[in-house]
Formats: sequence, structure tokens, C-alpha cells
Amino acid sequence: MTDEQADWDAEAAVDAARQKVQTLLLRETEIGLDQRGRLTIDRGSTRVFLEFFPIPEKKLVYVTLTAPIAFYAPITPELLEHLARNADKWYFGHLAMNPYADDSEYKGQTYVYFTDTLIAEYIDPEELRIRTFAVVDTANALDEEFTQQFGGTRYEDS
Repeated sequence: MTDEQADWDAEAAVDAARQKVQTLLLRETEIGLDQRGRLTIDRGSTRVFLEFFPIPEKKLVYVTLTAPIAFYAPITPELLEHLARNADKWYFGHLAMNPYADDSEYKGQTYVYFTDTLIAEYIDPEELRIRTFAVVDTANALDEEFTQQFGGTRYEDS
């Protein structure tokens, strides 16, 4: 770690980024805060989680926008093909999955979500609004049909 990186306060940078994003989004909608410190916005049957992570070597904070589509979806060849063919078909955001650990009771199942990433220091209010609602609205539009086709549980039903 360089002296310049050591002088950068990652915790303060994350707090400043969270405050900036919260202030910008409060102009548009109600925002919640979950037990993990993530900002949340509910929309239809899902919720978008905004989580903040420091990149000390760049002295930047990135923001992940993540909205659940399905919890506990069985990992099948059909599901994997669907994700491979459709992951990046949107202008903003993409489909992703995070399989549950092999030693968990959910082995063979995955969490499927819609996600996007922004750099907090360069966030424009309009871009933040568009991309945040693109993520949550896309997940809201996909979750019911997705769980009917591939199984799993929507956020609203979990």
C-alpha cells in the first residue's frame, strides 16, 4: 500500500458515497436502510439493494445495484442456458447468479438477480435514477415468469 492509499479513509469515502446517493434518490422515492447498511427501494414484488465498496488503490467507491429475481432456483441445464443467452440483453444491468455453497442445505440451487455497478464519485443524478430504476423495474418484470419457468422463490414471497 502506498502512502497516498494509506491517507485515503475508505470508511469515510463509503459513508460520503452512501450519503450522496441517498440524498439524490430521496428526491425520487422513499428509501430504506437494511441491517447490513444497504440502501433499499421497494418496487412491485422486488427490492433493489444499493451497496457501497471501496477501491483503495484507486481511491474510489463503487456502488452495486442488485435486485433479486429468484432465491433457491434449481441449477439446471435450462437455467444455465437461459442465463448464458440472456445475461446482457438490456441497456443497463445484467442477469447474474450466485450458487449456494455445496455444504449448505441449498446445494444445487442458486440466487438469481439483476445487477449493475456505478462509480460513486462520478454519479450523475439522472444516470443514478435511470440505472437504479432500470435494475429494480427489470427484476420486477422478470421475477414472476422466471420463477414459474425455472423454480425458486421471488423476493416478495421469501
